[in-house]
Amino acid sequence: MDNNLYKLYQLFSFFNAKFSYQLVNFGERQTKQELWIANPSSNAYQLIRLTASSLETVEFEKTRIDQNIANFSRAARIEKISFLDMHVTREEVYEEEVYDTVSLETDYYDGLDVSSAYPGIRHVVHDVKDPNAELQGIINEINRNYTEKIRQQKALRRKPNAVTIALIVISVIVYALQFFLGRKYPQTAIDIILGADYRFFTQSLHQYWRLVTVMFTHGSWVHLLMNMSALYLFGSYYEEKLGKAKFLLILISSTVIASLTHWMFNGNGLLVGMSGGLYAFLAMRTAYVLIYRHATPSFYQMLGLNLLINFMPGVGYLAHLGGFITGLCYYFIFIDKRFNKGVIALLVCFTLFLGFSFIRNDPRPIYGGTDLQVLETLEDLGLKSYSKSLEKRIYEAYGRIDYD
Repeated sequence: MDNNLYKLYQLFSFFNAKFSYQLVNFGERQTKQELWIANPSSNAYQLIRLTASSLETVEFEKTRIDQNIANFSRAARIEKISFLDMHVTREEVYEEEVYDTVSLETDYYDGLDVSSAYPGIRHVVHDVKDPNAELQGIINEINRNYTEKIRQQKALRRKPNAVTIALIVISVIVYALQFFLGRKYPQTAIDIILGADYRFFTQSLHQYWRLVTVMFTHGSWVHLLMNMSALYLFGSYYEEKLGKAKFLLILISSTVIASLTHWMFNGNGLLVGMSGGLYAFLAMRTAYVLIYRHATPSFYQMLGLNLLINFMPGVGYLAHLGGFITGLCYYFIFIDKRFNKGVIALLVCFTLFLGFSFIRNDPRPIYGGTDLQVLETLEDLGLKSYSKSLEKRIYEAYGRIDYD
């Protein structure tokens, strides 16, 4: 066996386990001294050649290497492939090398420093006493990892997206209450009681929880159907991809920021719906598709439809914009992590700015009739003590508002 073959597999095992690279077979355009590995979604290099050949051979193999890169580019539908040429040798790498090049061996590293993209790469290659046993052990480990990934994928397909389903169920229950109670009581009052974002209550009565509960209230069954369809579509993917905690974080924080963005340019009023948070996931999907050039006619149709929706009467387009901006930030925080520290700082500053503006501005005009309807509805629903307590807080808030 070639003395360096097991070292190529040491590298492949490293890239496979930590960065999800897979082997690519180019048939006759591939030598016995090299492995080609690829990860089309990598932010560093989508295609890597692991080779035991000398750096001097690259000049003579350039035509074959370029053809392999072109073939992979067409197959992956990526216009420009980022390619790394990695040699298991002790040769010095010069600046005029044809490709981004690394030369490494046991206790040796030269060439482009890719350790920031692939932490630990400098210490992967090492000598062993029994190369055959090492190679067999690596192959067995790769097979076990592959089998485990298949098992996990099957388990995920069988496992329902619990958070997404729970959100849909809660939204449907809340809308059912909105619909049936709205037949007896003023609809606006019912919406506010069930958690809609009524700015005067949210800000002046410090009911900031409404910035979150707003996503469970909806203006009509069509509004509910559209949002729940989008939630199921995005939730089925992102809850599985990012995990339940990150999925909830994105949805809730984007909903809050969407509401704050809406109120920055609007006076007192009522806001309902989850679409501000859902636009965050639309932004994440849009960023991925445009960056990796995976756009299709159906994608542009979906994007165009969501753009046109914002021109309809009564639609909170500013809330959608706030959610979309937040989603773009989360894409670079959780998906494409090249700029995540700067984006985190930007998102925090954006949120603080919106929160400060929301708290500082008076929630005018005051809708006394609406406030009275809420109090009367609460009392008729058997919540008399809460109605009286709320009435006192409302009149105190009236006194704090600057009418000049």
